Amino acid sequence: MAPKLVCGLVLALTAGLICAETVTDKDTDKQQCALGPKERTDCGHGGISEKECLSKGCCFDSSIPEVIWCYYSKDHGRRMSAHKTVHRGEENKHSDKQQCALGPKERTDCGHGGISEKECLSKGCCFDSSIPEVIWCYHSKSHDKQQCALGPKERTDCGHGGISENECLSKGCCFDSSIPEVIWCYYSKDHDKRQCGLRPKERTDCGHGGISEKECLSKGCCFDSSIPEVIWCYHSKAHDKQQCGLRPKERTECGYLGIPEKDCLSKGCCFDSSIPEVIWCYHSKAHDKQQCGLRPKERTECGHLGIPEKDCLSKGCCFDSSIPEVIWCYHSKAHHKQQCGLRPKDRTECGYLRISEKECLSKGCCFDSSIPEVIWCYHSNAHGRRISAHETDHRGREHEHSDLHKCLVKPKERKDCGFPTISLQECHKKGCCFDSSIPEVPFCFFRQK
Repeated sequence: MAPKLVCGLVLALTAGLICAETVTDKDTDKQQCALGPKERTDCGHGGISEKECLSKGCCFDSSIPEVIWCYYSKDHGRRMSAHKTVHRGEENKHSDKQQCALGPKERTDCGHGGISEKECLSKGCCFDSSIPEVIWCYHSKSHDKQQCALGPKERTDCGHGGISENECLSKGCCFDSSIPEVIWCYYSKDHDKRQCGLRPKERTDCGHGGISEKECLSKGCCFDSSIPEVIWCYHSKAHDKQQCGLRPKERTECGYLGIPEKDCLSKGCCFDSSIPEVIWCYHSKAHDKQQCGLRPKERTECGHLGIPEKDCLSKGCCFDSSIPEVIWCYHSKAHHKQQCGLRPKDRTECGYLRISEKECLSKGCCFDSSIPEVIWCYHSNAHGRRISAHETDHRGREHEHSDLHKCLVKPKERKDCGFPTISLQECHKKGCCFDSSIPEVPFCFFRQK
């Protein structure tokens, strides 16, 4: 009886241990695969079956649509990050080596200057310090593949037509020539994220009110609708940097002396305080290009014939010498808008009824047909000031002529209005005439009635 009892106990204990081990393994697998959609690292391909996925030693969860279903476990992630401290099989070593086999020009920075190997690997990145003066800590091929997974309409051009793959990759950009007649060399997701990290006050409008995300991205712009009542579709940092690359003499004032950077940027302008005693807050290239896009007949002279470009720009004017025998130095659209911003009752006719816009502008006048039954072709503010100045000058000359006539008094008929040695200024202050050309007669005398 004793041997049978012992045998039965052994079998029972063995079965219990096997069951316990089985339960523990299942619990462990469940725990290792408990990863949210955003934490998962792809371990297969689109449409992979559960059987094939599990045969690779990966996790499978198809309960959430449109996310990764076949993915690596938590242990795998730790093994990848602890590259130097955790033992792995030859297969994993080969895989890592393959993922990190990138030439210096193909590497995308994953750390900072002087980052240690341990810190780099803990971020899940590749480390290679064998080549001096290049990126040592960089993203793997799989990371780059994920970063470059952008649809044709989401791509932002990073090269030129016909750029080669090698040249494109050497710029740290993505290359995909599988789809004809779209952008092949383009910026990665990370690049776009970095380029679009602008605060609301720093954003420059790149669309129109209510523009869709799709339309905005198709223009190569940034889109962020997370903050209400601010610009959602806006230009990237690279665009703004390019637009603001103007030399001091090319800058057009966009603020006032001592304007803070915050106030300048909130106006959509450029700010650069690195050079003392020049304009710091100024309009961008796009603004200047837009403001100066005037046809020859629409231009209003802002200088003199043969004025150098430097002198013209220093006056805040536009310069375009590409068309011979027309005005090269001229006022911008903003200046025209300011000069032509007159209410209907303040307008002075500059043409005739139903004059065309082209003919009106060719006369150097303003044209506005938005309000019916008022003057459409009219003189500018500047014209009004010139007329006023002319009339003032004319009245002054008339007054001067009248005064001269009243001072034509014969020497013997002059009545003294001052004292000997009185000055011209003192005499005129008294409202009298002054003439010192004839000796021994009063110099300062009363006018004729």
